[in-house]
Amino acid sequence: LGSTFAAIFGVLPNTSFSQNVGLVAMTKVVNRMALATGAVFLILCGLIPKLGALVSIMPQAVLGGAAVMMFSSIVVSGIQLVTKEPMTPRNLTILSVALGVGYGIGANSAVLAKAPQALQLIFGGSGIVPAAVVAIVLHVLLPKDDVVKE
Repeated sequence: LGSTFAAIFGVLPNTSFSQNVGLVAMTKVVNRMALATGAVFLILCGLIPKLGALVSIMPQAVLGGAAVMMFSSIVVSGIQLVTKEPMTPRNLTILSVALGVGYGIGANSAVLAKAPQALQLIFGGSGIVPAAVVAIVLHVLLPKDDVVKE
């Protein structure tokens, strides 16, 4: 709904970034005031060049270490989400094929070199979209597991 109103007024759509999941998992901070304080600090860094320059001298090793920890937390959160459901043969097939397609296209974007421009635009650059599409299609097409009640 928010993205629809944004488009009406010529503003970019709203997005949620998966880094937020990793940050919450890593820091355990979900307080709105703490998040708003961080947002104000980032705005100030953009408006005050000296403050932005001070932050930018952070060593790459520190920034890289924090990024590795954050993105690893995202992966672990995804694994926890997936494993909450029992791993039936159907679920295992959907997960395996989606991860394989996503990783394959993400690791080698040249796979789409001969595809139409529209497909390259939609699926190119990242394996996330193809993995999601494959998972949704398989979820719809594969026969449901028979539930055995004891």
